Amino acid sequence: MAELSMMPGSSDEIRQRNPLLATKLYIPPTRPKFVFRPHLTLRLSEGIQGKLTLLCAPAGFGKTSLLSEWYARHATQATDVDVSAWVSLDSSDNDPVRFWSYVLAALERAYPGIGDTLFGLLQSPEPPAMQLILTMLINALLTYPGRILLILDDYHVITTPSIHEGLTFLLDHLPPQLHVILASRSDPPLPLSRLRSSGQLSELRADELCFTLDETVAFLKMAIDQHFPEETALLLEQSTEGWIAGLQLIALSLKGRANNIAFINTFTGSHRYILDYLSQEVLHQQPEAIQRFLLQTSILERLSGPLCDAVTGQRNSQEVLEQLEQANLFIVPLDDERGWYRYHHLFNDVLRRHLQQTSPEQIPTLHCRASAWYEQRGFIPEAVGHALAVASYEQAAQLMEQVANRMLLHGERSTLRQWIQSLPAEYLPHHPRLCITYAVLQAYNLQLDAAEPYLQMAEAHLQNLPGRETTSEAEEMLGEIDGIRAELAARLQGDYIRAIALSHQALARIPRENVFQRANINLNLGFAYIYTGGPAQQALMEAAKLSQATGNLHGVLYAYHYQARLHINQGKLHEAYSDCQRALQLVKDHPAQKRSEHIYITLGDILREWNMLDAATQALKKGIECCEQIGDMGLMGIGCIYLARVKQALGAQDEALLLMQQSEQITQNRKFTGVRNNLLPYYARLWLAQGTLDLAARWAQEHRQQDTSLLTHQLALDSLTVVRVLLALSRSGKALPDRDVLAEALRLVQQIQQAALADGRHSYAIEAFLLQALVLQEQGKLQEAQKVLQQALTRAEPEGYIRLFVDEGAPMAALLQQVGEKGIASAYTSTLLKALGIEENAQQGGKMSSPPPRPLANSSEEADLLEPLSERELEVLHLIAEGRSNEEIARALCVSIGTVKTHLRHIYDKLDVHTRTQATARGRKFHLLPS
Repeated sequence: MAELSMMPGSSDEIRQRNPLLATKLYIPPTRPKFVFRPHLTLRLSEGIQGKLTLLCAPAGFGKTSLLSEWYARHATQATDVDVSAWVSLDSSDNDPVRFWSYVLAALERAYPGIGDTLFGLLQSPEPPAMQLILTMLINALLTYPGRILLILDDYHVITTPSIHEGLTFLLDHLPPQLHVILASRSDPPLPLSRLRSSGQLSELRADELCFTLDETVAFLKMAIDQHFPEETALLLEQSTEGWIAGLQLIALSLKGRANNIAFINTFTGSHRYILDYLSQEVLHQQPEAIQRFLLQTSILERLSGPLCDAVTGQRNSQEVLEQLEQANLFIVPLDDERGWYRYHHLFNDVLRRHLQQTSPEQIPTLHCRASAWYEQRGFIPEAVGHALAVASYEQAAQLMEQVANRMLLHGERSTLRQWIQSLPAEYLPHHPRLCITYAVLQAYNLQLDAAEPYLQMAEAHLQNLPGRETTSEAEEMLGEIDGIRAELAARLQGDYIRAIALSHQALARIPRENVFQRANINLNLGFAYIYTGGPAQQALMEAAKLSQATGNLHGVLYAYHYQARLHINQGKLHEAYSDCQRALQLVKDHPAQKRSEHIYITLGDILREWNMLDAATQALKKGIECCEQIGDMGLMGIGCIYLARVKQALGAQDEALLLMQQSEQITQNRKFTGVRNNLLPYYARLWLAQGTLDLAARWAQEHRQQDTSLLTHQLALDSLTVVRVLLALSRSGKALPDRDVLAEALRLVQQIQQAALADGRHSYAIEAFLLQALVLQEQGKLQEAQKVLQQALTRAEPEGYIRLFVDEGAPMAALLQQVGEKGIASAYTSTLLKALGIEENAQQGGKMSSPPPRPLANSSEEADLLEPLSERELEVLHLIAEGRSNEEIARALCVSIGTVKTHLRHIYDKLDVHTRTQATARGRKFHLLPS
């Protein structure tokens, strides 16, 4: 949805507003009592020559400890490894935006600046397809001079399929500068077999990670400073099967015992038994205050002194945490300052079970305290998690409302959806902000029928609030609801009249201080006016001004685009082309705002009309490709229609039909009523070109009787297509004897003409004039036909219309020859006849009053049109055309001669020329200069 696709701010600002937990990017330190395992660290060092290293084993097998030890001892000393990027994952990272944000943040620590553009794209409300972002990441990594290790710890917590798909894409196209290491309790759903068979996968599993007998002896001696007989160590090694967490628990349990050997001899059981039994042993050895601290803080994913103080109600939590670390009691520091810690996952699980068994009544209070602490410090997602953990739904809903808009703006839809779906149904009617948010989420997925009930739910609550104290806030939210409905009506349903009414209603409700919302609504209003007639320019200028004021570059970009569409409707093709060039320049100047798919599709439509079919094809293909990458299926459907028209112009009828069918499939599978309405008349035109008159006539029969008093884009498109079908019926002799199809066509085309001229939409007027001329020709009224065609030519010539005439084929060619023989617009007529494949007569020579675009489209140089000149370069080009010297240009622009030369070099490169004369000629050819 475009309303939410316009997010202001740079990538740095985005990260400041949506901070990431730095502790998750911290490489865990090595333990002071760690058994050195050279055979495993050697395996890790050898494995980085491939793409992926996988450490896969159940909890407690030392995966994280091994990685941190290997990194400290070997990775930083390797000649082919420079830096490492570490992410400690948890269940909250199942949102794709959140997951890849952490990956980017970790990589940026290793390679500063790599995420500058990507953060802005990733955390936008409508981020491009992850494949595009990952492609940009891969290209950026290719510029790194050394090697980077990306270590993803606890990858087993990731369950979102799209994240696995993204990582698979990254691995498939992994640059040689990057190696990925995963630590997981289970095999991830990645192409492991393929990587294994190609020698790109290195694996360490539980049987390799478990302690050997020698390592068991070494560990026990290090842990409790006591020698054990070999048979005792063997018993321990066999009973634990080398399970490192079990051995560590045994070591903690043995401290303070008088008869360690007797205790070990009675010790048997499975891993789960070892865990439960020894954890109790370890807990019971701790002072009561430490036991209470351990149990109460077990509800936390991460520990800090102030947070633990808030949860436990005591004041010495930092000292306790440091004591636990010194005692090696399954606690891991998460930063160098010892400000944050976490418990070992297994130990944490045990503590939580004990808390549930011994003091279940404390759990809600502990979570509420943690939630309040996080809320006070602005960590709302963490606060929501604790509130939901104890079914504190009202508190959770209030917290969600605080961050709903921000999370939408940063594209964290998956998390928002999960949160809202976790609330019982009876809570939503009392939280209109969440209803609006959920409706937007449904609309993003094109579930329009599912979105409206939530808008109604929010509306009902806001309209029935008691008292007057919340009226202004309620009115503003009602305005947001109107704005959402307006956008759905305009962009997806094609109901522009309703969209205009709703937009005005929204503007009346939303205060002027809410510049961001008002910019979006004006943008949508301008969009709707384009297709109905009305003050579109005024709305778009207001949208651009407000967007510029808030740094909302997406808003400015869309304003340029819609202005281009407006100028096309007004018959101002040159201005529309300039709008597209300005928009492309904006994208070029601000790469983080790379949303140019709509610009290329509109540009392709202009180039097609100018008969620059190669360049039109290139632009449309680029636009369609971008749409596919970002998932904008509605715009992709329009792009397919436009490209089908190009293929039809090139005579590739089969390709045109396939493209129309592709657009049809898109609009059938998804609810794009507006696109589907556009598709049908273009289908009818294609049927006419292919000689399938019956299908076209059947369509026209359903669209004959329409009220043209209010001329919308859809009505003009339908009616002008009906006229073409009626003409074809008359020419074929298939018209019914009791029906004067030509009189009907003439009446309809004159109605369109009158309405189009009245509101300044000259593109429809030009088309109506040329169709009227063809109807008069068919009636045998040749003199009248020539006079009407002259009106069409007079309006079309300054803007260089070509395909509008050429697509009418032989009847138009005959009429053009007749007016050409009379000297009417002779040079322009000659150009059109050449495009129709008809050579002009000698007497038809002469220069054109306005230089049209090239009539034929077989030159590769058309690609240069897609590289826009900046505003300053255009100024220099105009001064060149006036014959100014470098010195004169420098004085006129108040710049140095060196700067002028730089501009000249850029102009020459973009226009693919070598001299001023060539630059001037190409500038006129591309309509960058007046004739």
